[in-house]
Amino acid sequence: MERTLQGGLERPQRLGIRPITFDFRQHPGRDGGVKDTLGPEDVRVPHQAFAPGGEIDAAREMGKGIESGELEGHVLEVEDIKIYHLDIGGIEEWIGTHSGGEGDDVARLSPEKRRDETGAQKTEGSGDTDSHFFLIGLVYMMWRHRVNILVTGASGFVGRRLVDRLLATRPQDRVAILLMPGESEPEAFAGKVETIRGDVRDAQAVHAAVRGKDLVFHLAGFISYWILDDEIMRGVNVDGVKAVVEACLESRVRRLVHVSSVGAIGFHHDGRHADEDTPFNWPESFGYMTTKRDGQKVVLEAARDHGLDAVIINPASVMGPGDPGAMSAHNRLYASMYKGKTFIGTLGGGLAIVDVRDLVETILAAAEKGRSGETYLSVGANVPYTRVLELMAHNAGRRFIPFVAPPLLLAAAGWAAELLSRLTRKRPLITAAYGRLSGWSAFYSAEKSRRELGVSYRPLEETIADGCRYYEETFLKRAGG
Repeated sequence: MERTLQGGLERPQRLGIRPITFDFRQHPGRDGGVKDTLGPEDVRVPHQAFAPGGEIDAAREMGKGIESGELEGHVLEVEDIKIYHLDIGGIEEWIGTHSGGEGDDVARLSPEKRRDETGAQKTEGSGDTDSHFFLIGLVYMMWRHRVNILVTGASGFVGRRLVDRLLATRPQDRVAILLMPGESEPEAFAGKVETIRGDVRDAQAVHAAVRGKDLVFHLAGFISYWILDDEIMRGVNVDGVKAVVEACLESRVRRLVHVSSVGAIGFHHDGRHADEDTPFNWPESFGYMTTKRDGQKVVLEAARDHGLDAVIINPASVMGPGDPGAMSAHNRLYASMYKGKTFIGTLGGGLAIVDVRDLVETILAAAEKGRSGETYLSVGANVPYTRVLELMAHNAGRRFIPFVAPPLLLAAAGWAAELLSRLTRKRPLITAAYGRLSGWSAFYSAEKSRRELGVSYRPLEETIADGCRYYEETFLKRAGG
């Protein structure tokens, strides 16, 4: 008889995977009776349901959907089929035999006697693998299978944290990172990841990096509000995304997780929380926002028109511990706060913030649970700029005087500074775009990511406190401050 197994599972259905059919055939047992058995030749994979690989892919996708803890000592259930305790070592050896795994001895499952929860003794076989053992072997094969992962932007604030989490939570997988030529590999990754060199704007290099990967996290981006950076922003944030998307389509990756920005989505001038469907309404002169919007369009069009399995995360301004760049905007703010005993001045508007740790968990959840072709805002708090500086001053032990700089004055100063920078070619302290931003409150809702991805966001107070401690330990102590 044939039995269709979906495991009652929502994840394969969300990924658009068709049911896997197994043909249970009756075979004579050693004692002359009849026993259900299942062999690799009995796995029927629907046309185009999986990439070439037959039983291996079937096992992998079914395993994704089966929620369980440790295999040993537990009973798993797929519809009405119960899977009992098994010899893990024997399963691993069996997998090596059938999947072509390297370094595994060729051996059969151990034909030891097993007892189910009621104490009933299972039939002893002589090398035969009964349906229970074979089915759990298929499931376990997914857990043992190494997913090939690529992370772009891995040396940045978010990228480092993401790679750390991948190494910690998916030790069986292969993680590769794409770094610019000459860019230093983070010491913590040495010997743990494959480092590939290439510029994300170089389509040929990107195709080579993506080739053979199952899962791609695209984090590489360029942030700036200086008009003279528009060309490089378009190259990285738009052309780079095109290269990644085309490479993913060519290599038939299983999923692309593209990390964009709240700047790719519109906002409400009255301070209401925007959601994923809010139309883009940032000024076209804001190069960062427009390039993130255009790059996001490339991903959405590929998902809609070409069947690319892709999910987009739109993070708010990222804060928290772990930013390695001493000259990043994030750490320059900390440096200004710690420079003296008193910090004077603030902007008049407000912003959305997300803790780097929560953002990474959102990215990981998107890889597992996100719906293809969907965008998810990642936001932990929507607060006035004044509140951010109050918390930083409190944790830094500094006095804060919340003098609000007039937005019109900042906009004029930014315009003048940027005009001068066109002549000097030196980056100004404030730009026209940043000056205009100073009076706006761009707030966003994380309701969709909470609901569909099951993520949560920590309080802003914790984010700022941990960020201050990290800055003190990493930069102040290093400098002898």
